[in-house]
Amino acid sequence: RPRPAEASHRGGHAPLTVDPATHEALESLARGSGATLFMVLQAALAAVLTRHGAGTDLPLATMTAGRDDELLAPMVGFFVNTLVLRTDTSGDPAFADLLDRVRRTDLAAYAHQELPFDRVVEHLNPVRTTAHHPLAQVVVQLHHDYARGVPGTDAVRGLFRDDAPALLTTVTTKFDLTFALTDLRDADGRPAGLAGGLEYATDLFDAPTAALLAAHLERTLRAVAADPRLRIGEVPLLTDADRFRLTGEYNDTATVVAGRGTVHERIARRAARTPDAPALITDEGTVAYRELDARAEILAARLRAAGVRRGHTVGVLLERGAPLVVTALAVLKCGAAYLPLDPRLPAARIALMTEDAGAVLLATDTAHVAEAPGPAVLLVDDPAAGAAPAAEPAPPAGHTDDLMYVMFTSGSTGRPKGVGVTHRNVVELAADGDTARGGPHRMLVHSATGFDASVFEIWVPLLNGGSLVVMRGDGTDLAETARTVREHGVTCAYFTVGLFHVMADEGLDTLRLLREVWTGGDVAAPAAVQRVLTHCPDTVLVHSYGPTETTFASHNQWFTTGERTLGDTGLHLGRPMDNTRSHVLDEALRPVPPGVPGELYVAGAHVARGYLGRPALTAERFVPDPFEADGSRMYRTGDRVLWTPDGALRFLGRADGQVKLRGVRIEPGEVERVLAAHPAVGQALVVVREDRPGDKALVAYAVARAEDTVTEAELLAEARAHLPEHLVPAAVVVLGALPLTVNGKPDRAALPAPSRPGAEAGGRAPRNAREEVLCALFAEVLGVPRVGIDDNFFTLGGHSLLGVRLVNRIRRVLGVERTVRDLFRSPTPAGLLGTEDDDATAALGVLLPLSTRGADRPLFCVHPGTGVGWAYAGLARHLGADQPLYALQARALADPGHRPRSIEEMADAYLERIREVQPWGPYRLLGWSFGGLVAHTMAVRLREAGEHVELLALMDVHQTGPGSVSVLPPEERTPAPAGDLAEAMDRIRREDPVLAGFSASELRAVLRASETHAELMSRHVPGVADTDVLFFTARRAGEPDGALAATWVPFTEGTVENRALECGHLDMARPESLEIIGRIVSEKISALQKKETRSTS
Repeated sequence: RPRPAEASHRGGHAPLTVDPATHEALESLARGSGATLFMVLQAALAAVLTRHGAGTDLPLATMTAGRDDELLAPMVGFFVNTLVLRTDTSGDPAFADLLDRVRRTDLAAYAHQELPFDRVVEHLNPVRTTAHHPLAQVVVQLHHDYARGVPGTDAVRGLFRDDAPALLTTVTTKFDLTFALTDLRDADGRPAGLAGGLEYATDLFDAPTAALLAAHLERTLRAVAADPRLRIGEVPLLTDADRFRLTGEYNDTATVVAGRGTVHERIARRAARTPDAPALITDEGTVAYRELDARAEILAARLRAAGVRRGHTVGVLLERGAPLVVTALAVLKCGAAYLPLDPRLPAARIALMTEDAGAVLLATDTAHVAEAPGPAVLLVDDPAAGAAPAAEPAPPAGHTDDLMYVMFTSGSTGRPKGVGVTHRNVVELAADGDTARGGPHRMLVHSATGFDASVFEIWVPLLNGGSLVVMRGDGTDLAETARTVREHGVTCAYFTVGLFHVMADEGLDTLRLLREVWTGGDVAAPAAVQRVLTHCPDTVLVHSYGPTETTFASHNQWFTTGERTLGDTGLHLGRPMDNTRSHVLDEALRPVPPGVPGELYVAGAHVARGYLGRPALTAERFVPDPFEADGSRMYRTGDRVLWTPDGALRFLGRADGQVKLRGVRIEPGEVERVLAAHPAVGQALVVVREDRPGDKALVAYAVARAEDTVTEAELLAEARAHLPEHLVPAAVVVLGALPLTVNGKPDRAALPAPSRPGAEAGGRAPRNAREEVLCALFAEVLGVPRVGIDDNFFTLGGHSLLGVRLVNRIRRVLGVERTVRDLFRSPTPAGLLGTEDDDATAALGVLLPLSTRGADRPLFCVHPGTGVGWAYAGLARHLGADQPLYALQARALADPGHRPRSIEEMADAYLERIREVQPWGPYRLLGWSFGGLVAHTMAVRLREAGEHVELLALMDVHQTGPGSVSVLPPEERTPAPAGDLAEAMDRIRREDPVLAGFSASELRAVLRASETHAELMSRHVPGVADTDVLFFTARRAGEPDGALAATWVPFTEGTVENRALECGHLDMARPESLEIIGRIVSEKISALQKKETRSTS
C-alpha cells in the first residue's frame, strides 16, 4: 500500500515457527561460520526482502541491551539502544557467502554499539518525516529465554502472544516490519525450535502479504539449513500448490473460438447475413455492411491490378473515416497486410515506416498525396478510376496466420519497430468473452490510426456485428466527443489513460451515456477510476492491459454495474483474456512465488508474429514457452509485476528504460538518437519527469560538443521534424555536462528540472474581461502564476492533454467553442479570442463559472462595486482541484436598463441563480467590498428560508448605511466627486489595466452599476446571520487591528475571525493577495469537511 504522510502506528501479527531440527541445523551453520544464530536470521531476512524487491543494500535495525559495561550491572534502568546493520545482498551470493558478509558487518557495528542511535541520526541528518522511522524501517530480533524457570515470569509472559512469544499482544508498531523470534530450549538446553513472527504496519501491509513474508522467511531458513551453498535467488520459495495455481489455475483460459476464416472472410459472411445492418456511421451518413463489403471489393480489384498480392504490405495514409476502413478491408481482401500511417506524422517518419515495413504500395487520397513517399501510390478517391477494373485472378485463399497489419512502436535502439499481427490474433481478440460481452456495440472510433486502440475500435465491432461511429476532429475534443456519443447513440468507447483522466474530471456526463468504457495504456489513477464508478452507476468500466505485441490487450479488470468501489485489491492488471496466459518469471524463466517481483511474459493466442525484418530482436522478445509442448512462444513484456496473495497481477514498473506517457509506450533511446544526430550535440539523455503531481512530461537533456553551441529551440525543431508528436519532448535543457553517479553512469535523479517560463516580462496584460478570464484559465491549467495575452501555451509547458482540459474549460467558462487544433494554430490567449464572431458578453453574465471541476459544494463569490466578478478567477488555483468556483456579476452589465432597488432584491436574485447549480445547502459564500454586503444579506435570506451557510467570507467590507460605524479616517469617508462620464471613463482607463480594455458601452455599464451599488450601500442596514464569519482586512496605517472586522460582530450570531493582509483595499484581488486568501479559505473548507465527516461517522 502507498505510505501515508503520517504513520498511524497500527499493527498486525503474522506467526512464524521453525522446527527443532531446522533450529539445530541453523545453529550448526552459525557455529561453523563463526557467526551467531542472530546473524543467520538477519541474512535470511535480507535474502527474503531482496527477493521481494527491496533492493540489495538493506539497513536492518536491531536492539542491544546497552549493558556491556560491568559497572551498569547493579543499576536499574533502561539502556537499550538501536543498532542499524547495513546488509549487502548484491550479486546473488550463496547464502554462506552472504552470512560471511553479515558477520563482518555486524562485528564492526557491535564494536560501536554504545554510540546512541540519536547521535547517529543527528550526524547523518536524514530527511525527517512523520511517515516512518529514520534510517531503518525493518527490525530483526532474536530473544533468548533466559528467564525460563525463574519465579514470577508467568505474569510477564501474559504480555506476549501465545503463538509468537517474541511479540507483544499489543497492536501498535513503530516500524514497518519487525521480525522477532525466541530461541526455545528443552530441559537439556538443546534447540527446541524458534517461535515468534512478524509484526507489521497495517498502513503498508495487509494480512495475506504479511503472512506470505513470514512463510517465505520460514522456507528460506529451512532451505539454507539444508544447503548453505544455495544462492539466495535459487531458494525455493514456491510450493507445489503455488506452482499449480500460477501455471495452471490462474491460466485456465482455454476457449474454443466459433467459426473459421480470416477477418475479411468473416466480415463478408456478416455482410451476407445482415446486409442492411449499419457498419459505419458518420455525420455524412451510414454505410451498411453490404455497401462496405462491396466498396472494399472494388478497391481490392484496383489494388490487385496495381500488383498487390498475398504476403505484401500496403501503406494506408488516410485520415480517420469511412475511406480508411474501406481501404484497410480492401488490402486484407488482397491477402496483404495494411500499414496505418497517420497524416500528421513528419514526412521522414512516414518514409522510415514505409521502408521498414517493405510496403509495395501506398494508398492515399488527393488531400495527402503530396505527403506520400515513393512513386508507388494509389489514389483511393481517384475520380478517373471508374467502377471496377478488369477482373484480376482471385487471390489464393488466405490463412488465419497471415499478417493482417503492421503497427509501429517506439524502439530502444533509436529506430521504431514494426509489430506484425495476424488475422488469428485479431479474431481471437474479437471473440474473447470480454470484448464480445454485452452484445454488438456502437463503438466510438476516435483514436489515432497508428495506435493499436484503433484495432479494438474498428475490427472488434465489425467482427461482432456492431457499428463504428467515426468521430471527426482530432479525437480529443470533449465537446465533439459528447455530441457524437449523444447524437449517434454510442454505447462503448476506449480512452487512453491520459484522456480517461481528463474525461473523469471534465466529461462525466458523456461517460454516463455509455454502456461500456475501456481505458488502458498505463495504470489509471485510482481517484479517477473511483470518480467514474461513483458518478456513472450504469456504466461498466474496464481497466485494460496489453502491449501492441499482444494485439491491443491481454488482461482486463472489470468493474460491472454491481461493483462501484475499488475495494481492497485496488487497481491491478486484471485477469488474462480467453486463450491467453500470463507468467511472472525470474531471469532464468522460473515462476516466482506470490509477493516476489518478476517480469511478465504473455503467452497464447494474442501474441503477435514478431518484428518485421528484425529477427534478432524478435528472438530476444518472443521466446519459447517452457510451459507448453506445442512450440508456441511467449512475449517478454519488460514489465515488472508481482502476484498478490489473492491472484491479482500488480504492476511495479519497467525492467528496462521504456516508459509510458499519457497511455503511449515510449523508448527514450529513439528520441535520444534523433537529438544526438544534430551535428552540435555530443550527448543526449531523455527522461520522463513529474514535477507537478499528475503531469508527466518528456524532458530531453543535451550536452554540446566542444567548441559548439546549440539551443533548446534548435533541438525542439529537430525533434518535431523527425518524430511524431507524442515523442517530441515538452522541454529541452542544454547542460555543460551530464551529472554522473559514482559508477560513472548518468545520474537521472540529479538532472535539473526544466525552468518553467512564466509570462513574458513586459508582455501585454489582459485588456478586457474575457481576456482576463482566459489568461487565468491558461495559468490554472499550466500551473504558472500568471499569463499574458501573447504567451504561448506550449512554451509554458502545455501539451495535448492539457490542451484538452483548457479548451473544455474555455467552453464552460466563456462559452467560446475552440478545439485543441485551434490551440495548436493559435496557442496564445489573444490568438484564441482573435475571431470576431464570439459572444463578447459571455464573460459578463450573472453567473460566471470559473472552475466547475470537483464534487465539493461550490464557493459562490459576489462581485465588488464594479459589478464585475472575473477577479475571483485567480482564486481557483489555490482552492484545490475538487473545489468548484463561481462568480456572481451585476445583471446591469449585460442588461444596462436593469436597476435593483435594494441589496435584498439583489440577494434574492443571486440566490435563484446559485440554486440552479446547488439546489440546497449548506452554502459557501464570499464577497469583496460591496459584494460582502450582498453575500452577508444572502446568508440572512438563507437563514430565513431554513437553509444553512457553512462558510461566509468577507473581504474588507465596510458599512456606510444608517447607524453604521466607520473605521475610515475622516478624509476617506466622503467619496470623491464623480465628475462627468468622460472624465470617469478616462480615470478608469488610467487606473485599471483590465477595465481599460472594456468598450465604451461596457465601461458605461460598469459606471452605472457602481453608482447604483454605492447608493444601495448608503441606505442598507444589515440583518443578522447565524453563521461564523471569516473576515479579511486590508491593513491601513493607524487602524487598530480587527477594528473593521469588529463592526460585523452585531450582525452575526457566530464568531468573527479576522485575518489581516498587508495590502490596500483595491489590492485584495491581486495574485499575491488571492494566494493568501485562497489558502486560508481552502484550509477552512478542509476543516469543515473533516468536522462533517466526524459527525456522520
